[in-house]
Amino acid sequence: MNITVVDIQRSVHFLLVAFPHWTMRARGQYEWQNIAVYWVHVGDGSCNLALQSTAIEVYYPQGANEHNTCLGFAVNSLSTLKNRLALGGYNIESQVEQVGNQGLRVFYRDENNISYEFVEYATSDALVPIV
Repeated sequence: MNITVVDIQRSVHFLLVAFPHWTMRARGQYEWQNIAVYWVHVGDGSCNLALQSTAIEVYYPQGANEHNTCLGFAVNSLSTLKNRLALGGYNIESQVEQVGNQGLRVFYRDENNISYEFVEYATSDALVPIV
């Protein structure tokens, strides 16, 4: 998944606090419409995100805050995650809430206005698709 952000380092910091087993796996730069675009890949090999920083007004003339990105992640322990993020200086955006009878979730937002939903499922069983 590729995500355009205003400040790569802030989103990388948030993700590495949330997922301490993740690392910055690659980084680089390319030119797009005469603008230097910097990018990084963060993840653990089974899940990776590509973050890129560019002149946001090229994509969104009204500004980055006009567009909301929300990423969802399953975690083993919301309490452990909440403690790590609190130690990293991040405040919870919503109280922990029930997700049907499937588990619990909580939302955080980073400095690039990216919303993160973390879900602790009550079971590892997959839901049967509705067709």
